[in-house]
Amino acid sequence: MKNEHWPLDRLKPHPQQQCFGDVSDVALSALADSIDRDGLLDAILVTEDGTIVAGHQRYRAHLMLNKPTIRVNIVEGDGEREFFTSNLCRRDLSPIKRARAVAGLFAAEQRSSPTRRNPEGELRRRIGEQLGISGRTVSRMLQLLRLPLPIQDAVDA
Repeated sequence: MKNEHWPLDRLKPHPQQQCFGDVSDVALSALADSIDRDGLLDAILVTEDGTIVAGHQRYRAHLMLNKPTIRVNIVEGDGEREFFTSNLCRRDLSPIKRARAVAGLFAAEQRSSPTRRNPEGELRRRIGEQLGISGRTVSRMLQLLRLPLPIQDAVDA
């Protein structure tokens, strides 16, 4: 992974970031204060085309602070696995948002190893191991997304 400083205007949010939402204004201000006081402790992850894979809130804090550049680590490929894994691992997500992240990770894993033809059960088990949960729990999370949207909204509220 390459580590560089990039101008903020070279970066763009991941197209699925809105599924996970942003931190509150209070939390963003606290993050900006921390970055202003202590500097950026962890670089954000981006793809070669500038799509942010992990670090959307740090990026927003830099915008708030009017900083011209940010430290980035550049990932190879589309960064989909990293995007969904980082959202699953670092956030206190609602059950539906967590299920969406698991579904995204599931799809990214399927795309990244099309020749392996992993049976879905094996893939659920591997994803569960990555997340510290059982394959059965992964399956249940994916089933949430089969619920009608009004019920998903109720679960998400």
